[in-house]
Amino acid sequence: MANKVKSWTIPTEAIEAALRKTDGGVYLAAETLRCDPQTIYNRLDAVPELRALKDQLRGKLVDIAEASLKRGVLKGEGWAVCFTLKNIGKDRGYVERNEITGKEGGPIQTEEAALSDPERLERLASLYDRIRARQVRQVNRKAGRRRAAGTAPA
Repeated sequence: MANKVKSWTIPTEAIEAALRKTDGGVYLAAETLRCDPQTIYNRLDAVPELRALKDQLRGKLVDIAEASLKRGVLKGEGWAVCFTLKNIGKDRGYVERNEITGKEGGPIQTEEAALSDPERLERLASLYDRIRARQVRQVNRKAGRRRAAGTAPA
Protein backbone atom coordinates (compact mmCIF):
# COMPACT_ATOMS: atom_id res chain seq x y z
CA MET A 1 0.00 0.00 0.00
CA ALA A 2 1.41 3.37 -1.01
CA ASN A 3 1.96 6.08 1.60
CA LYS A 4 -0.68 8.75 1.53
CA VAL A 5 0.59 12.24 0.93
CA LYS A 6 -1.33 14.82 2.93
CA SER A 7 -2.47 17.73 0.87
CA TRP A 8 -3.13 20.65 3.20
CA THR A 9 -4.62 23.82 1.85
CA ILE A 10 -3.56 25.83 4.90
CA PRO A 11 0.18 25.66 5.56
CA THR A 12 1.23 24.54 9.03
CA GLU A 13 3.24 27.76 9.36
CA ALA A 14 0.04 29.80 8.88
CA ILE A 15 -1.71 27.80 11.61
CA GLU A 16 1.31 28.29 13.87
CA ALA A 17 1.23 32.05 13.30
CA ALA A 18 -2.52 32.19 13.99
CA LEU A 19 -2.12 30.19 17.20
CA ARG A 20 0.67 32.51 18.36
CA LYS A 21 -1.49 35.55 17.57
CA THR A 22 -4.39 34.13 19.63
CA ASP A 23 -2.34 32.69 22.53
CA GLY A 24 -3.25 29.16 21.47
CA GLY A 25 -6.97 29.84 21.01
CA VAL A 26 -8.09 27.36 18.37
CA TYR A 27 -11.43 28.99 17.57
CA LEU A 28 -9.90 32.45 17.30
CA ALA A 29 -7.10 31.06 15.13
CA ALA A 30 -9.68 29.38 12.89
CA GLU A 31 -11.54 32.67 12.58
CA THR A 32 -8.29 34.39 11.60
CA LEU A 33 -7.61 31.75 8.95
CA ARG A 34 -11.26 31.58 7.85
CA CYS A 35 -11.42 27.83 8.37
CA ASP A 36 -13.31 25.41 10.55
CA PRO A 37 -11.78 24.86 14.02
CA GLN A 38 -11.78 21.12 13.29
CA THR A 39 -9.20 21.81 10.56
CA ILE A 40 -6.84 23.11 13.22
CA TYR A 41 -7.64 20.27 15.63
CA ASN A 42 -6.88 17.78 12.86
CA ARG A 43 -3.53 19.45 12.21
CA LEU A 44 -2.75 19.49 15.94
CA ASP A 45 -3.31 15.73 15.96
CA ALA A 46 -1.12 15.27 12.89
CA VAL A 47 1.77 17.57 13.88
CA PRO A 48 2.97 16.95 17.47
CA GLU A 49 5.18 20.07 17.45
CA LEU A 50 2.12 22.21 16.69
CA ARG A 51 0.20 20.56 19.56
CA ALA A 52 3.15 21.27 21.88
CA LEU A 53 3.18 24.92 20.78
CA LYS A 54 -0.57 25.29 21.45
CA ASP A 55 -0.18 23.73 24.90
CA GLN A 56 2.78 26.00 25.67
CA LEU A 57 0.86 29.11 24.61
CA ARG A 58 -2.21 28.14 26.68
CA GLY A 59 0.03 27.38 29.66
CA LYS A 60 1.64 30.80 29.38
CA LEU A 61 -1.81 32.43 29.29
CA VAL A 62 -2.79 30.59 32.48
CA ASP A 63 0.46 31.76 34.12
CA ILE A 64 -0.42 35.35 33.22
CA ALA A 65 -3.91 34.90 34.68
CA GLU A 66 -2.44 33.46 37.88
CA ALA A 67 -0.07 36.42 38.17
CA SER A 68 -3.07 38.75 37.82
CA LEU A 69 -4.89 36.81 40.50
CA LYS A 70 -1.87 37.09 42.78
CA ARG A 71 -1.77 40.87 42.28
CA GLY A 72 -5.46 41.01 43.20
CA VAL A 73 -4.88 38.96 46.36
CA LEU A 74 -1.93 41.15 47.39
CA LYS A 75 -4.09 44.26 46.92
CA GLY A 76 -6.73 42.65 49.13
CA GLU A 77 -9.37 42.60 46.39
CA GLY A 78 -12.28 40.53 47.67
CA TRP A 79 -12.98 38.70 44.43
CA ALA A 80 -9.37 37.53 44.19
CA VAL A 81 -9.13 36.47 47.83
CA CYS A 82 -12.44 34.61 47.62
CA PHE A 83 -11.54 32.87 44.35
CA THR A 84 -8.13 31.83 45.69
CA LEU A 85 -9.49 30.44 48.95
CA LYS A 86 -12.34 28.56 47.23
CA ASN A 87 -10.03 27.00 44.65
CA ILE A 88 -6.52 26.80 46.02
CA GLY A 89 -7.43 26.79 49.72
CA LYS A 90 -9.80 23.80 49.57
CA ASP A 91 -7.34 21.58 51.41
CA ARG A 92 -7.44 24.06 54.30
CA GLY A 93 -11.20 23.88 54.57
CA TYR A 94 -12.14 26.88 52.44
CA VAL A 95 -14.99 25.30 50.56
CA GLU A 96 -18.40 26.62 49.80
CA ARG A 97 -21.01 24.65 51.63
CA ASN A 98 -24.77 24.82 51.41
CA GLU A 99 -26.89 23.31 54.12
CA ILE A 100 -30.42 22.47 53.21
CA THR A 101 -32.81 21.76 56.02
CA GLY A 102 -36.48 21.48 56.60
CA LYS A 103 -38.69 23.76 58.66
CA GLU A 104 -36.83 25.41 61.59
CA GLY A 105 -33.62 23.50 60.81
CA GLY A 106 -35.25 20.09 61.05
CA PRO A 107 -35.05 17.27 58.53
CA ILE A 108 -36.58 17.71 55.12
CA GLN A 109 -40.00 16.10 55.00
CA THR A 110 -41.09 14.48 51.78
CA GLU A 111 -44.65 13.60 51.00
CA GLU A 112 -43.80 9.90 51.04
CA ALA A 113 -42.20 10.16 54.48
CA ALA A 114 -45.54 11.30 55.93
CA LEU A 115 -47.37 8.24 54.54
CA SER A 116 -48.06 5.11 56.53
CA ASP A 117 -46.96 1.74 55.12
CA PRO A 118 -50.46 0.83 53.87
CA GLU A 119 -50.73 4.25 52.17
CA ARG A 120 -47.36 3.71 50.47
CA LEU A 121 -48.43 0.28 49.25
CA GLU A 122 -51.69 1.72 47.93
CA ARG A 123 -49.80 4.47 46.09
CA LEU A 124 -47.39 1.93 44.57
CA ALA A 125 -50.26 -0.30 43.45
CA SER A 126 -51.97 2.69 41.85
CA LEU A 127 -48.76 3.66 40.07
CA TYR A 128 -48.29 0.09 38.83
CA ASP A 129 -51.88 0.02 37.52
CA ARG A 130 -51.36 3.29 35.62
CA ILE A 131 -48.11 2.04 34.06
CA ARG A 132 -49.71 -1.26 33.07
CA ALA A 133 -52.72 0.52 31.53
CA ARG A 134 -50.38 2.75 29.50
CA GLN A 135 -48.50 -0.29 28.21
CA VAL A 136 -51.77 -1.97 27.17
CA ARG A 137 -52.88 1.20 25.33
CA GLN A 138 -49.55 1.34 23.48
CA VAL A 139 -49.86 -2.31 22.40
CA ASN A 140 -53.45 -1.73 21.25
CA ARG A 141 -52.45 1.38 19.26
CA LYS A 142 -49.67 -0.53 17.50
CA ALA A 143 -52.06 -3.38 16.69
CA GLY A 144 -54.62 -0.87 15.34
CA ARG A 145 -51.99 0.73 13.10
CA ARG A 146 -50.97 -2.68 11.79
CA ARG A 147 -54.60 -3.56 11.00
CA ALA A 148 -55.08 -0.20 9.25
CA ALA A 149 -51.93 -0.74 7.21
CA GLY A 150 -52.97 -4.29 6.38
CA THR A 151 -49.87 -5.78 8.01
CA ALA A 152 -51.57 -7.35 11.04
CA PRO A 153 -51.08 -11.10 11.49
CA ALA A 154 -54.02 -13.17 10.32
